[in-house]
Amino acid sequence: MHLTSNLLLRQYLAPLLRQERLKRGLTTSQVAIVCDLSADTIEQIEKGIGVSIRKYIHLLHYYGKNMKIELIDR
Repeated sequence: MHLTSNLLLRQYLAPLLRQERLKRGLTTSQVAIVCDLSADTIEQIEKGIGVSIRKYIHLLHYYGKNMKIELIDR
């Protein structure tokens, strides 16, 4: 479950984070300076490449977004 949930989370968040950055008219370098992540890390996040979930949360926080993860029984 861990691999599957991480993969789904990355695939879902990556395009949303890229869209948010483009909507604000920012480059990865500009975001990197402000949110204390490297431009390479931001590009990896936006491509859905595996990086620490904390880095996703850090980027979400910069954009003023929150993330809620629910585990439910089927």
